[in-house]
Amino acid sequence: GWNPLHRAVINHHFETAEILMKAGCSVNQPDENKRVVLHVAASYGHRLLLRRLIKSGADVNWQDARGRTPLYLAVVCRHMHIVEDLCRRYRCDLNLQTTSHITALSLAAQKGNEDFVRL
Repeated sequence: GWNPLHRAVINHHFETAEILMKAGCSVNQPDENKRVVLHVAASYGHRLLLRRLIKSGADVNWQDARGRTPLYLAVVCRHMHIVEDLCRRYRCDLNLQTTSHITALSLAAQKGNEDFVRL
């Protein structure tokens, strides 16, 4: 199941998420599918929260049970601002593959997301 930080982010309770992080709630605590809260922030397009999570030690290259990274999910959900942050600001690993051997870059190319491919 989800921990309290996952629940706060999924329900858009960002003040609660901030309180939980300040209280020491782990930003890298995975759920049963090995997703961490950074996956949720990337999927929902929450840039400020994403930055706060990374500042608090969230691993930008964390892979869930299917090998998906926050970058991969940002590409899936077409959140270019998250893709830009993860690539340019945080230098995430562009070569990580899912369990199906797909990288975020190859997924972007398949989806015709030229802006990401140009990054």
